[in-house]
Amino acid sequence: MTRARCLVVLLVLLTLTCHNLPPRDPAAPEGYEAARTGISYNYTTTGRDLDEGDQVAVQFDWGDGTQTEWSELKESGATFSADHAWQAEGEYYVTARARDQRGSVSDWSLPLGVVVEDDANNAPGIPALLPVTDSVYLGTVNEFRVCVTDPENDALRFQFAWEAGEDSRWSEWLSGGDTLNCSTRVIGRTTPARVRVRSQDEGYTSQWSNWFSIPVHREGTVKWGIEVWRADGSYPAIGTDGTVYLPTQDRGLLALDPQDGSVRWQDGHNACSSPVIGGDGIVYYSGRPVPYGPVTLSAIDADRSARWRFEPGFAVDRLTLAGDGTLIAADVAGNVMAFDQDSVPLWTAALGASMHTPPVIGTDGTVFARGDHERILALDPANGEILWSSEEHRMYGVMNLAVGHDGTLYVLGGRDIACLLALDPTTGSEKWTYHTGTSVGTGAVVGSDGSVYVPSDNHVTRLSPSGEVLWRHDEPDLEGYVSSLALCEDGSILWACEDELQALEPDGSLRWGTTLGLSWYPFTCPGPDGTVYVLSEDTLFAIHGPSPLADSPWPKFQRDLGNTGRAGP
Repeated sequence: MTRARCLVVLLVLLTLTCHNLPPRDPAAPEGYEAARTGISYNYTTTGRDLDEGDQVAVQFDWGDGTQTEWSELKESGATFSADHAWQAEGEYYVTARARDQRGSVSDWSLPLGVVVEDDANNAPGIPALLPVTDSVYLGTVNEFRVCVTDPENDALRFQFAWEAGEDSRWSEWLSGGDTLNCSTRVIGRTTPARVRVRSQDEGYTSQWSNWFSIPVHREGTVKWGIEVWRADGSYPAIGTDGTVYLPTQDRGLLALDPQDGSVRWQDGHNACSSPVIGGDGIVYYSGRPVPYGPVTLSAIDADRSARWRFEPGFAVDRLTLAGDGTLIAADVAGNVMAFDQDSVPLWTAALGASMHTPPVIGTDGTVFARGDHERILALDPANGEILWSSEEHRMYGVMNLAVGHDGTLYVLGGRDIACLLALDPTTGSEKWTYHTGTSVGTGAVVGSDGSVYVPSDNHVTRLSPSGEVLWRHDEPDLEGYVSSLALCEDGSILWACEDELQALEPDGSLRWGTTLGLSWYPFTCPGPDGTVYVLSEDTLFAIHGPSPLADSPWPKFQRDLGNTGRAGP
């Protein structure tokens, strides 16, 4: 190669090495194509340089004679954004250009046309879901928080979609804003549930958001249900292993598997009383072994083997069990009889009243029962003699009894109007009275702090131990004749009324509600694993519930899972 040719090649190489290529034309800006005057909108583009390693900056032209300042330098391929508000109606073309770090400038990009009007409307942004609670409850209404931006700050409504269920209905219209609260009924049945949301203003609907995962509780959903012919005024008892002992009018006493409600065994033809269960697992109940036969009182083991059976001579339909194993039996004619663990009669008291109310046993062993002339009587547990009578505190109707943390006897019944009466357990004198104002439920329950919860026609009231109202939960649409309460270990309150089972938070707010089609005089109780059993006139439901029965002075009707009706262990 000649010297001249070498110089030419060297010159070309130096020229190529020192030459700076300009940036590529930016992508056409992206953003809203319809805008309102005076409202700021955001637009984006991408800047890319042809020379490896060069950074770029971007400038926007808004088509109305104004431009942005050059942005800060970013790596090639970065996204740039800017906001702009047009002050007059018209059609404008938004463009962008790029400049690299050495000062080379690209041509202007392809334009984005924007029509600006005084009343223009744009679709709302894609909403993002924000957690309100750590989990949701299946089949119930739960609150969600969504973060969304609407260019015109219009009112919005939202629709949720569950991966394992149907789309929800559109929510109510909510005032525009960055963060809004809305609610939906949880349809998904997976754990965790996957949910997404979209927004809508009066003219446009956004795209769906990304899927959001959230843990799901099965609380309030039906585990199983069986049809039964409920024995009049009776209710089930639950063993320590979860077995449900259910009295029926046509199949006697049924022992049900808590997992699916299948019948493990049945005993007798007709059950007259609710069963009670002793600490040794013995189940006591009264019933007729054969149709239209005499009533027999039975003590049977969990495997249905009989300890003893005998005919007491009267139609026992209410049972209570003392801590020493003494069985207190009552009939509709007002007779009360005590038997020892071997069925030996101990004493009999003729109280002369329709015994629809089961006797209860106080903290010192005193037996409390309904007597004639609408009185409450205190009986000596040793011989059945009357210790005192509430002559001046007569009640009418079904009077359900409960015992408080200090031994106070709570009587839920009626006077001129329905009321809860607190009586001194040693004298029968009145401590205080709370008027419920409507028909009464299956009895008061007492929390671990001494608070008294009173069910009524369509509300639940929490009272202090001195009778002061702490809160009241009202459901005006419910008109159940009698309702039932039970307290759970986690502090929630179960309330069965009319055709619905509700779980209330400790502050009285609604946690969830499940429609079951209940009839009058429902019964509710949480089992050892938290399953809630709800008995109506013709169906026993097992519901996924919050937690087991509370360890409190009187957490349910007849106090405990065994329906012993006694205070204390």
